[in-house]
Amino acid sequence: MWERCLTVYGRPDFANVLSAKRRPTGGPRFALEEWMRAVEEYSSQLRRFAVGMAPSLTAALGNKDRAFVWLDKAVEQRNWCVPFLRRDNVWNPLRTDPRFKSLLRRVWASPSIRMN
Repeated sequence: MWERCLTVYGRPDFANVLSAKRRPTGGPRFALEEWMRAVEEYSSQLRRFAVGMAPSLTAALGNKDRAFVWLDKAVEQRNWCVPFLRRDNVWNPLRTDPRFKSLLRRVWASPSIRMN
């Protein structure tokens, strides 16, 4: 389904990365982990890769270190997820981490980063 959606929305190159991966058979969590590995691989090939849902999915999978790497990229890109950092429950797995508080301070202290 992801491959079809990506192809329809004009990202057949990313769909090809996904189809090259082994078909996930270990359930939804395994499928998300496989998808995130494909995202990592694909993003490493592009200089400017829109991070999309990568930060929140990585956080949901429990990989805080990778989530913060993706969040840093999201802030650099002024991604759509940045204005929702304060309120969206998707960030709850990261809220107790001191890096999250630091990220919020950095985003809202810099008018050049913050999106209104």
